Amino acid sequence: MTSPDSAARTSDARASAVIVICTACFVTSSQDVVIKWMSGSYPFHEMQTIRCAAALLCVTAFALREGGARSLAVLHLPMVLLRGALLALASAMFYLTAAAMPYSEAVALYFTMPLWVAVLAGPLLREHVPLHRWAAAGVGFAGVVLILRPSSAVFEPAALLGLGSALCYALGNLLTRPLARSLAAAPLAFWQNVMYLAVALALAGVFGGGARHDASHVSLDYLTRGWLWPTHGDFWLIAALGVSTGLLMVLFTLAYRLAASTFVAPFEYSAMFWAVLFSFAIWRHWPEPMAAPTAP
Repeated sequence: MTSPDSAARTSDARASAVIVICTACFVTSSQDVVIKWMSGSYPFHEMQTIRCAAALLCVTAFALREGGARSLAVLHLPMVLLRGALLALASAMFYLTAAAMPYSEAVALYFTMPLWVAVLAGPLLREHVPLHRWAAAGVGFAGVVLILRPSSAVFEPAALLGLGSALCYALGNLLTRPLARSLAAAPLAFWQNVMYLAVALALAGVFGGGARHDASHVSLDYLTRGWLWPTHGDFWLIAALGVSTGLLMVLFTLAYRLAASTFVAPFEYSAMFWAVLFSFAIWRHWPEPMAAPTAP
């Protein structure tokens, strides 16, 4: 039997997790807007390299302040690096998807993530997934599809990147819960950022010179464009994104540490509110109303 004190602590932890994850969704939606706005000017690997280098400085300073240099020598380092690599791949695939598809379709594909979490939490973490959490994940995704009405564009090749992004993100978040039982949020965020930067540098090394540029598809064009040194203002704007990236890594890690993955993941649907709001405020794009059925 669960004691009243234990139940109260669990309730408080869940409430904190909801606040943290909803805050993180606001920050990440704001960041996505800026990245989408600048994606026509600079290649993915360049923006990712600059912002992750700036984020690494912030996360390192935070980690050193919280636990000193010794805290970065974490247990289970291979698993920590695997988690970071999965989340780095998820980030890359999402932005490449968003470059080729309308933002609403890319987000709708991304929000298969809570369903992946529900499906994989049992076999991977031995977490019991209550029926109401299955329902929350399913209803949330159905609501996204209903409101944003993904068109036939979801069948274009970049849609596979979107699904791959959701799967990698789900796997990374599932690894967060067991790792966070023995590791603080700061060192986990530090190694996550290291992997983000490593992937970005690897892509910059391959495509930065521009010799492998392939403009046959929008995603390929965004990925393989050569490095173009940004203007002074753009450089500092991208670097500022690094500060928010570092904050996001801490917030997401903390949220999945506070409560079960299957509880936290559906609250990421709160990002849809900000996505719709920002789309209207900046691009004057509003989800189309559902079309009335026509008579046979």
